[in-house]
Amino acid sequence: MVKSECYCLLAVFILIACSSGVQESENMNPEKYQNEVAAWHKDRLEFLKSPEGWLNLIGLAKLKEGPNRMGSGSDMDIQLIPGYPEYLGDVKVEVNQVFFEPAREGIKTSEGAEVVDKFLIYKEGGQALLSFGNLRWLPIKRGNQFFLRIRDLEAKSLMEFKEIERFPTELQWRWVVDFVPYEPVKEIPITNVLGQTIPNLSPGYLSFEHEGKSYKMDVIDEGLSEYLVIFADQTSGESTYGGGRYVYVPKPDRNGKTVLDFNKSYNPPCVFTDYATCPLPPKSHFLDFPILAGEKNYAY
Repeated sequence: MVKSECYCLLAVFILIACSSGVQESENMNPEKYQNEVAAWHKDRLEFLKSPEGWLNLIGLAKLKEGPNRMGSGSDMDIQLIPGYPEYLGDVKVEVNQVFFEPAREGIKTSEGAEVVDKFLIYKEGGQALLSFGNLRWLPIKRGNQFFLRIRDLEAKSLMEFKEIERFPTELQWRWVVDFVPYEPVKEIPITNVLGQTIPNLSPGYLSFEHEGKSYKMDVIDEGLSEYLVIFADQTSGESTYGGGRYVYVPKPDRNGKTVLDFNKSYNPPCVFTDYATCPLPPKSHFLDFPILAGEKNYAY
């Protein structure tokens, strides 16, 4: 599901992103709104630079069944760059579980305990983060395939990170829209940058008009307090990322209204790293007009 790729992005700054209710934009104080979006963006940047952010990713290794040797040595299955140990240990895929068996001392759990023997790092419903110095690794699952996500807390992309350019914040890009529920909830196929197409639960769609034309976009339910929308527009591949952008919308009020705030639309993780598994916008979510709001593309 999309949840595992996008959850952290929402969890860190969700309190800023949520509004206290569906308020018409023309009734809002422009200065307070500017401050709200600025605070949201500040939290967004803090998340990107955090240990759980996207700037420190240095690898995404596809795992095969059985042992996957990890290190900087030339014969390793999971190849680390020179400077890391030649052989850290084995990442072992066994049916629907993943284990790590260390080949040296100094490998620790997130609680700081030393890993001295074969250690479970993935089972259905749970993962375990391991570390060695500044190195961090965590197994993830996309469809039926396991990967190992690898981070370096002193990665060059993190140390050299600069500000993300944005369009000016304008209330005209904060829209109150209709939420139309699906009864029952339906599954929609979402393809990611790896070419995998994975079903995701959609409880409904957003319905709105722009310049006399009607549009609809499905939302994705990740089990959070807001719904995810993945979209592209006429700025995609130009001033914004070609793979689209993301925006979260509050769950609808009792009148079936919610807020689609393009000023809070942001770049997928793939803008910052080659080692993410970003979902792409469905063809029906390609808007035939430019969204001159939210984050612009980022060159790293």
